[in-house]
Amino acid sequence: MCNVDDLELVAAAYHEAGHVVIAHSLNCRVDGLDVFWSDLGRWFGYSKVVLTKENLDGVQVEMPMASLYENGAKVAVAGMLAQTKCLASQQDDEGVQFDASSGLPEMVVFLRNNERTEESQGCVVVSVLMGLSKEKKKLEFDGLCFSTADSQYFNLNFLRSGRSDPETLVAETMQMLDDETTWAKVKKLATRVLCQPSAGAEKRRSLNANQLREALTIDG
Repeated sequence: MCNVDDLELVAAAYHEAGHVVIAHSLNCRVDGLDVFWSDLGRWFGYSKVVLTKENLDGVQVEMPMASLYENGAKVAVAGMLAQTKCLASQQDDEGVQFDASSGLPEMVVFLRNNERTEESQGCVVVSVLMGLSKEKKKLEFDGLCFSTADSQYFNLNFLRSGRSDPETLVAETMQMLDDETTWAKVKKLATRVLCQPSAGAEKRRSLNANQLREALTIDG
């Protein structure tokens, strides 16, 4: 286990782990993951997810194009959701789950807004169930949790997928991340990223495709 005091770095690692774990769950290929300090004065990440009919293990997967694009939209939103779940979990040791029971209108408005810029990221509201009591809360997070690039990627793939229900698509991704096994993989991968030695002025931490495959397919 790595002791990292920088919560923003931890959140960035969870963000990228969310992208990668959901991509892997949906049989997308992932060629690498990076977390680094940018010249904008904050942590950034990049996951090399490829929407192809070849999964992480190089196996050909039969899948229509519409499903590929739907998967791309889920992978895009998964990073933000993993990051916000990580941050929400700092408030309750008993665990946090997403709450999509009353719809997700505020989040969808945020996701569908392509007018956000790096200078004006806005904020996003996420509904969660806190701890064993399942107390419902609406938590507001800085829009930096969901980069403009992720937003554009989500909207492009959602449009190409032919889906007309962004709320359902987001809710399905929430359900995937709330699965115990899936979230355990997110935590394991984020920890693996944080334990990587940092390199250069960017303090870059990287995992290649083989390291990702090892982290996601070996138990324990």
